[in-house]
Amino acid sequence: MRNIIFTLLFTLTTYANGVFYVQKSSGETVLENVANNVLSTNSPVVGQTYTANGQNYAFKTSTNSEVTVAFSNDVFVKVKESAHVTLDNFDQTFINISSLPEKAKYETYSKSLSLIEGELDVYSDQGGNSESISTINTKLASIILSKGKFVVQADDRTTVIIVLEGSAVILDNSSKRKESVKANQTVVIVPAPKFQGRGVDTMRRGNIFSIKETVNGDSESYLLGVNAVVEDSKNVRFCIIDKNVRGVKIN
Repeated sequence: MRNIIFTLLFTLTTYANGVFYVQKSSGETVLENVANNVLSTNSPVVGQTYTANGQNYAFKTSTNSEVTVAFSNDVFVKVKESAHVTLDNFDQTFINISSLPEKAKYETYSKSLSLIEGELDVYSDQGGNSESISTINTKLASIILSKGKFVVQADDRTTVIIVLEGSAVILDNSSKRKESVKANQTVVIVPAPKFQGRGVDTMRRGNIFSIKETVNGDSESYLLGVNAVVEDSKNVRFCIIDKNVRGVKIN
């Protein structure tokens, strides 16, 4: 009986799906989502909260269009023009889901975005415990974020990560290589060239990493973009409303 009561209370105070809130959108921006194997294509609705994991989402921007998205693990992303990014997974455990309306509180989360092409400005103020993880994947690498400010650029042949504040861990997708990158560093990743080997057609030894200090002028330019995302982040809170997590615009 005691175990049953504990289980019931645990169920009432947790929530397994993360959410995101559309803060800004300009130009021709598309939000795709797949539910029950059916694809829907719409424009993202500014001020609307979307629940992850029941559906797979993708943002696609065209020339001169952008969209800024707040995630409920306190990560804020501006998807720049001519970009394609997918939300692959977002599990999150909230601890006060049964409370009266108040700011959402969470313990753990696992969130994965994939940047197919384009550029992201990222501000991460994420909380959670040591088991929580937030990643951005590209074709060549996976970026594990900590708190900080970042710019990520990617296409089929190149991945660039600029760490403006904080730090990140970069995992090579084709080897076991792992690099820790700190503030004011830029990482450029390109595929290693293939070569002929005895007994095999081609061989490749992981991707090539170039890590260097970010040029001051470049750093200042990138910070202008990310700091705009920081300012936007001050205008949204995730709150518990009717036992659901909702993004709320504040002034």
